[in-house]
Amino acid sequence: MPTQQILNMFDYTILLYLDPGTGSFIVQMLIAGFLAVAFYFKLARDTVKDWFMRLMGKSTQEEDVSDETAQ
Repeated sequence: MPTQQILNMFDYTILLYLDPGTGSFIVQMLIAGFLAVAFYFKLARDTVKDWFMRLMGKSTQEEDVSDETAQ
């Protein structure tokens, strides 16, 4: 087989097209992923905070009541 024929076997063009709907979907998925990660870490932070508060003998309900009375 000549070298030119071997090179022509690997010479192809890849055509990519993203319509506006697909681009919009990708943007929505990125935003949703970012928000999911943010809410996950907020939930984890609150869980650890509640665990430490219970460890120290304080109830999170006591904090909520004192916050409401301070307003």
